[in-house]
Amino acid sequence: MPTVRHLGQHSALPEHYDSSLLEAIPRQSSIDGVGYDIWHAYEVCALCEDGMPVQAIAKLCYDRRSPSIVESKSLKLYLYSLANEKMGHTPAEVLQHLETTIGKDLSALLQTQVKCSLHTFYNDLTNPLNHYPLLETSAELLPVSEGELRIASHLLGSLCPVTGQPDWGTLVLHLAGERIPTRSELLDLLLAKRWERGFHEEICDALYTELSRQYTPKHLMLSCLYTRRGGIDICPIRATEVGIIPSHFIDVGTLSQPSFRR
Repeated sequence: MPTVRHLGQHSALPEHYDSSLLEAIPRQSSIDGVGYDIWHAYEVCALCEDGMPVQAIAKLCYDRRSPSIVESKSLKLYLYSLANEKMGHTPAEVLQHLETTIGKDLSALLQTQVKCSLHTFYNDLTNPLNHYPLLETSAELLPVSEGELRIASHLLGSLCPVTGQPDWGTLVLHLAGERIPTRSELLDLLLAKRWERGFHEEICDALYTELSRQYTPKHLMLSCLYTRRGGIDICPIRATEVGIIPSHFIDVGTLSQPSFRR
């Protein structure tokens, strides 16, 4: 279990901007493939010079090969530390300053480029789960073509490794190869994770690795869209190659309509 300063502890709300609140946790897992950690922070705010608040949703993206992940409660506290800072004369100036500050501070913390985009509306209103039938309401799995499966499930669950609290999410899967999993095999894989402790990134890595070992797919894309907690959701995505990842999942300039869990 990692040692953390904020998670599971009582923390006073910061009164001023403080990047030292951010905490990096070394990655404990990896995969043979590409991937990104996608975060949505719904409680981002700063002030105009006249005191008027400017609020937005931040979409963050960084490479899964970064040496560390950011601890979510530390990110929440850090973002709140910006809420009373005056960052521009107009809302547009405030958003630009916020975007630059958040990206810079997280990139320094994680020793990798962290892309950050702030949104004041959803600019992609399509259902992000289009083309992914729901596992739990399907009597059987129907491949989209020979040896190719697209499926989603709201049964993703795991436990926080520090607090033991349950986390819930939606699994999105695209797999192609000579052998594809059956409905019962996927259910067994998902339900086994519900009592497993791990950060969201670790659970996604574990599921990706197990699917890779069991089915040796030619193409594999797996995303875990976790439910928002503390104003933040974490949506790691892993794949055999970047081209199989839906662009709206990883493009920080695109804020998709939330799914059932995300």
